[in-house]
Amino acid sequence: MITLEIDVDGNPLRFFSTSATLSTATDAALEGLHLETFLPADDATRHRFDQR
Repeated sequence: MITLEIDVDGNPLRFFSTSATLSTATDAALEGLHLETFLPADDATRHRFDQR
């Protein structure tokens, strides 16, 4: 897990990251595909994105 904090207009946005790699995909095009997802790490960050 990786954490990320970005300051936007004096307000910190906090995220955590999860990642996965497909290593035994049945489709050759997906072999080795790396997926990374950033999710809100606190209520303030989640609320900021819920407004949009």
